[in-house]
Amino acid sequence: MTDKMVLATQKWLNRTYKNRTGFGSVAEDGRTGWNTINALIRALQIELGITATANNFGPGTISRFKVAWPNGIKQQNDSAKDTSNVFGIIQGALWCKGYSTGAGDITTHFYGGTGKAIRQLKDDMGIGGDSTVTLDVMRALLSMQQFVLLHSYGGVVAVRQAQQRINQQFRSYTGIIPTDGLYGREMNKALIQVLQAIEGFSPAEATGNFGSGTKSRLKTVTPSNASALPKWAWLAQVALVCNRIASEVYSVASPALETFVPEFQEKYQLPRSGVVDSTTWMSLLTSKGDPSRPCKACDTRFEITSERLQILKNDGYEIVGRYLSEPNQESKLPENYFKAIRPGELERIIKGGMKFFPIFQEYSTKLEHFTRENGARHGNQARQAAQRLGIPGTYIYFAVDFDATDPQVTSHILPYFQGVRGSLGGGYKVGIYASRNICSRIIGAGYAGSAFVSDMSTGFSGNLGFPIPREWNYDQFTEISNYKGHGFDLDRVAYSGRTVPVDRVAPSTAGGTTVDTRIEYKKLPPIDLIWHLEKRFEELRAGNKVGKDYIPSPPGGGRWVDVATWRCVLNYLAKAYLRCEMVNGGGKLSIWGCCKFGERPCRFEDYFSVRPLYRSVAAVYD
Repeated sequence: MTDKMVLATQKWLNRTYKNRTGFGSVAEDGRTGWNTINALIRALQIELGITATANNFGPGTISRFKVAWPNGIKQQNDSAKDTSNVFGIIQGALWCKGYSTGAGDITTHFYGGTGKAIRQLKDDMGIGGDSTVTLDVMRALLSMQQFVLLHSYGGVVAVRQAQQRINQQFRSYTGIIPTDGLYGREMNKALIQVLQAIEGFSPAEATGNFGSGTKSRLKTVTPSNASALPKWAWLAQVALVCNRIASEVYSVASPALETFVPEFQEKYQLPRSGVVDSTTWMSLLTSKGDPSRPCKACDTRFEITSERLQILKNDGYEIVGRYLSEPNQESKLPENYFKAIRPGELERIIKGGMKFFPIFQEYSTKLEHFTRENGARHGNQARQAAQRLGIPGTYIYFAVDFDATDPQVTSHILPYFQGVRGSLGGGYKVGIYASRNICSRIIGAGYAGSAFVSDMSTGFSGNLGFPIPREWNYDQFTEISNYKGHGFDLDRVAYSGRTVPVDRVAPSTAGGTTVDTRIEYKKLPPIDLIWHLEKRFEELRAGNKVGKDYIPSPPGGGRWVDVATWRCVLNYLAKAYLRCEMVNGGGKLSIWGCCKFGERPCRFEDYFSVRPLYRSVAAVYD
């Protein structure tokens, strides 16, 4: 939507600076956005004598501002006649923020109307005061920060009140932060800086990074000591509101902490201490929380051998996440898989007393991988892999393994999961592995029903300032290389219990040495028979068995070559299918299919009854 005052600002900028070195131009579209804000920044830099301008209010701009206006830019008397382009920049920035100066165009004066707008802006920030434009106010003006409650975007009054208090009391640590009522990246960083201020760090030391130094100075806040630690208790309440546990910050903290801290600990599956201890502080303020906290689940790309199974069980793990497949898996022997489940592994996990959950992660680290077509293909691949492995109906967690922004979720990730949901089938349900925000958006759109949250990626924008999704089932919070010296890497994972892991697989002889004679294969439905055939192929692959295959070469020659036995079997079956002919009326039509496994010639109706069966085989080995 076009704003006439923003349009007037854009026209003034082009008129005033179009021939000045370092400005360029700005689109005259009447829309507030970074294009207009950056143009105002470049204009200010030109007024400060900077020719190598940049779309950033950086150290050079800060330094020259301090020299030019060490006490800030002051309001003029209404009778003053002198003008300044800097006043015009302030007026344009106010209009972009939605504040009226009382004029219909840029006046390049700093009269009472502009001063009133600055005072209103400062009140909205929570800092109050006169109309002087200080450095931090100028930086806030020339940004996309908002200082009114964005209720339609989910802004919360209690969060806005906390933001205003931070600006009032901790501005030397945090700078001016938005007061829009939203819990985002800036607010999350500010909460950690406030914690560091309370802990006694200097503004220069308070980086907003929750490291070992910050952890070492934490204090435990309880309902009984909250009144003696008012700043700590206030911050804990604010964090509970930001994590959508409490709805407001109470003047008397004890009852609120007594009610909401246990609720938070239960939601995040933390030890139920009932107090704000170090583990709770870390989960309140960072996505990964305390990496040393106890957990029941884990995931790994490494095969769960009998030895590793016992190690995990001894350490209290009950559930392990494993990968259904990997790129180019069909060209590898099982012992050469990088991360895919190996023959007999799931049976070993179940027999050994653990449970598992399946993950699908192929080509998931770049935006261009996420299209609706790839989603449909991956849904098919995941279903086929799960059926081949004998996994019953469960959630399969499809990975988004990079920091997709909100617009990218809309343009790419949502269509991808549309494709997954439309093609998965087979009794399986769509889960998602991603940052908090991505999980919430995909589940909110109805394209997934369970979340495996990549919370250990603390720098992801989709984790900073977002509460954990309500539908989370697994929460990956730390990675351990060379786990306890045993030669495999492990991710530690919290488990919410919302969806049960897999505790059984279909009967299989994969990895064994003999066919299970108790199974009456002639009585199996075709799709089940295919599943058992695939299990036998896996056994042949695992055994490294080699057979001979004849490769013809014209004219009339050929040679025998060593080929993996399972490939020989597939080659033989394919040749048999291709030789089968179907009689349709008086003519013959060769098709890829056969009837009753060669007991009689194919009839026309047989083609339609068996075609889905062979189509399934083709899909598996395509």
